[in-house]
Amino acid sequence: MDQYWEKQMIDRYRNKAIEQQNYITLTKQLRMQADNETLAWIDAFTKKQIINKIPHHDYEIKIFDSPEALDLEIKKKASSEKSRLSRVIANYDWDYKKGKKPEDTSKKYWEVDVWIENQRWHKPWNYELEQNLNKDEKKKIKEQAWAEQAHTIAEVGSTYTIQGFERDSTSLYYAMQKAPKGSVLVIDRGTETTYAWVGEFVAIMAQQCGMAGIIIDGPATDKLALKKGNFPVFCTGFSPITSMVTGTSKGAVQIPISCGGTVVKPGDIILGDADGVIVVPEDFLPYLETAEKKEAVEIARREFLANGGIYNKRPDFDVVKLFEYDMDKNIQNIKNNECKYD
Repeated sequence: MDQYWEKQMIDRYRNKAIEQQNYITLTKQLRMQADNETLAWIDAFTKKQIINKIPHHDYEIKIFDSPEALDLEIKKKASSEKSRLSRVIANYDWDYKKGKKPEDTSKKYWEVDVWIENQRWHKPWNYELEQNLNKDEKKKIKEQAWAEQAHTIAEVGSTYTIQGFERDSTSLYYAMQKAPKGSVLVIDRGTETTYAWVGEFVAIMAQQCGMAGIIIDGPATDKLALKKGNFPVFCTGFSPITSMVTGTSKGAVQIPISCGGTVVKPGDIILGDADGVIVVPEDFLPYLETAEKKEAVEIARREFLANGGIYNKRPDFDVVKLFEYDMDKNIQNIKNNECKYD
């Protein structure tokens, strides 16, 4: 009955959109803030295994002859302060089973293992090397994102972005099973405002799967339960209409997505508090320095107020003067007296 209602409802909205000439057929799920030439290059490479002439626009695209060459380039970038969070990432073509040891007893770690002719390149999956750290080292990195941890330059990373359409939340449940422990799930719902993918029990499931939080560019449900819980969920609103798992429009994971108008890529660092969420850029140091200066000013201002100080106007901008300033008259005076305009 539920599946019939789902189809009936979709057909009704589809027909309504066609009548209003507002019906759009999505032919691809890859969405990036990139030029058409770059998108066409990625589509040709990923879908048809065709390597066209590399475009040189907003994204830096390089092709390497071997995994070793790629690894060396990533390490070179990671040695620079501007791009120190650079890491190797891979898709899930290699085995990994969370909480279990490799079936091949000769291997200590779950690895990305590549053979080219007789040459082998291999590296542990992310979080595998953490088992070699002592108690103090583990404590030191507890609050750090995976890419911030120095030892992870020797790992292959996998962080999760999720894209899904309509009511089918299959991709979210897949991500909760597959994403590494400590991941923040960032979900692109397009322009969806009706179906809530995340609620009380999805939050509990995500927490027990080891996720660090959920950010969804769309509605959630169970507002009171989420507020009482201790698992962070960020959303754009709330809806009483929940999702289903049908596999009819399963979506995608681990691709660049759009969330709140911002591009989010697998591996990005996410920060969130009661005021909202930000995606930390790779060259974050200048922003961090500015934020620290602003924080120092606010701390000093709070101390000033606590000691009886009066804060009744901005010290950096005379708003009264701006409003009372006769700009047109003064511009005319400058024209007449300095520019000698008639």
